[in-house]
Amino acid sequence: MQQFIPFEDEWDILDRLSPEALIPYHVGVPCRHDMAANDHCAGSSAPSAEKTAPKPAAAPPGPVRA
Repeated sequence: MQQFIPFEDEWDILDRLSPEALIPYHVGVPCRHDMAANDHCAGSSAPSAEKTAPKPAAAPPGPVRA
C-alpha cells in the first residue's frame, strides 16, 4: 500500500505562491539549475543521448631543476 508523505508542513505558503514563480518540468529534460527557466524549453524536445566528457586535468609540473 502506498502512503502519502507531505513534502513540507507550511501549506499556507501555497496561498501566497504566484504561478509565475513556478518552473515547469519537462519529461526527459535533465534539470539544470544554472539555466534560466526560458532556456529549459529551447532546443529539441527529445532527450539527447550525447553527453560531454569532462575535460582532463592539467598534467602535473615536472621536476624543478635548480
